[in-house]
Amino acid sequence: MPTPSPARALRCLLLLAPLALAACATSQEFDRQAASWIGQREGDLVAAYGVPSRVHEADGRRFLQYERRRFIPGDPGFSTVGFYGRGFGPGWGWGWGGFPPRVASCDLTFELRGDRVVGFSRRGDDCLAIPPPSPPPPR
Repeated sequence: MPTPSPARALRCLLLLAPLALAACATSQEFDRQAASWIGQREGDLVAAYGVPSRVHEADGRRFLQYERRRFIPGDPGFSTVGFYGRGFGPGWGWGWGGFPPRVASCDLTFELRGDRVVGFSRRGDDCLAIPPPSPPPPR
């Protein structure tokens, strides 16, 4: 059996690295990193995340909502032909399968009092990826 070249091994590693990183993404890590913004200034948050999708004010609090939507293409379809001869007699069947495309979403809302982050909430099925950079050290 021939041994793979170093260039081929490197290509394989580069192709597999994103899959390995995606496998490490968890909602707990997402929450941990989002919680690290508690106590930080609004300006630092906006500098890291960008301009929020929505801003709402109520009862002396501000809510900054960030939205992310990702299109996930479905798996390519596959067809199958089956033959059987048990049960109620011989027969055959044909089918087409695969997963449909979908949109994955994550809405991350930070709650602020004054100019400081005091909490956050998240909603959606894609709040797994690591949020933007951690906040700067306290001043």
